[in-house]
Amino acid sequence: MGLLSAVDIALTLLQLARRPVPDVMQGTTFAGVFTDCDLRAHNAVFAVCNWHGSYMRDTKFLYKENQYPMHGGCIQNGFAYSASFKALHQVHLRGELNLLAARCFDDERDKVELPRVVESGLDLRNLADEPDYAQVRQRMAARLLA
Repeated sequence: MGLLSAVDIALTLLQLARRPVPDVMQGTTFAGVFTDCDLRAHNAVFAVCNWHGSYMRDTKFLYKENQYPMHGGCIQNGFAYSASFKALHQVHLRGELNLLAARCFDDERDKVELPRVVESGLDLRNLADEPDYAQVRQRMAARLLA
C-alpha cells in the first residue's frame, strides 16, 4: 500500500505538465505510480487539522492526537450548520450510517487514538491504551513530534 500526501499533488501535477518545479516546493512526486504501481512515495504521512489535532499514518496504523477531545467529531465546527450536515444527521438518526461516519456525532473522542489500518479502511478499535501496542504508540508519537 502506497501513501500519498496532499503536499505531493501540486509538485506531481507540475512534473506531469513538464513545468518547472520551484525549489521551495515541498512534496514528493508520485508521477511514477502511473507506470509502476508498486512505487511508494512515503512510508508515513502527516497532517495537522485546525483545532482537531495532529495525525500520522503509516501502512499499519493511524495515530491521532486530538487537541480538543471534548468537541467530539464534526459537530463543533461550521460544518454543523450546513445543509449537508443536516442531511447526514437525519441519516444518523435513522441508524443508517456506518461506524466510521457515525463517529462524527460522538460527544467526545479519546485524547489519543490508534486504530489499525486494514484493507477495507480502519479497524475502529482504539489500541492506544492496549499494552501490546505501547511501543507502536510511543514510536508514532515520537515521529509525529519530530
